[in-house]
Amino acid sequence: MRYVKLKYNSKYIILLGHSWGSILGIEFIKKFPNLVSAYIGMGQVVSFQKGEKTSFDYCYNIVKNSNNKKYIEKMNKLKNYPYMINKDNVFNIFKNFRDIQIKYKLAGYYDGNDKLNKIIKQSPIYSIKDYLNFQPLNLNKNIIYYLINYDTSKFTNFNTPIFFVCGANDWQVPTVIVKEYYKTIKAPDKDLFIVENAGHLLNIENTKDYNIIVEGICSRISGE
Repeated sequence: MRYVKLKYNSKYIILLGHSWGSILGIEFIKKFPNLVSAYIGMGQVVSFQKGEKTSFDYCYNIVKNSNNKKYIEKMNKLKNYPYMINKDNVFNIFKNFRDIQIKYKLAGYYDGNDKLNKIIKQSPIYSIKDYLNFQPLNLNKNIIYYLINYDTSKFTNFNTPIFFVCGANDWQVPTVIVKEYYKTIKAPDKDLFIVENAGHLLNIENTKDYNIIVEGICSRISGE
């Protein structure tokens, strides 16, 4: 952050973290509250187990009401989720649940992957080979091991302005958990924004509203 301030001669630095990056972001401002002007948590992870249990219960009701026997059976096999997770089984169990969520549009992209695929194809550095070989769970196993025990819900006093931006339909990192956490925190300035018609990847799913919110936060911090 010191380098960024020097490099760009910027008075205001706002840190934004999304999903796993929101863990990095919130842990950063705990340790270095004065190095950034504000923090924006997008799809903020609060507690892995509490979030995944909330996601599972919501998903279970959706699947049950769909009367899809195949997926009801899959959910029944995961009935103790996420408490059944450990380092030996996390990759299989985590993937199995996410696959069910994706089937019912409760994880990944709320409106499907078409928009994401178009963005990837336009990238000058991300090749088709990278796309085909991408296995996020295996590539990030140490991150996953850390994630399954992560919980920041007891940390509520911040010295940095903090803003949460969440998708109204985010059940991958449930917005309802972020809402509960937001009520408990104290900070020099704070706010919670809900983006309609969007899930976990709200910046892609509802870019217009997302940009308006982020630009508003920037103006609020800079006073411009």
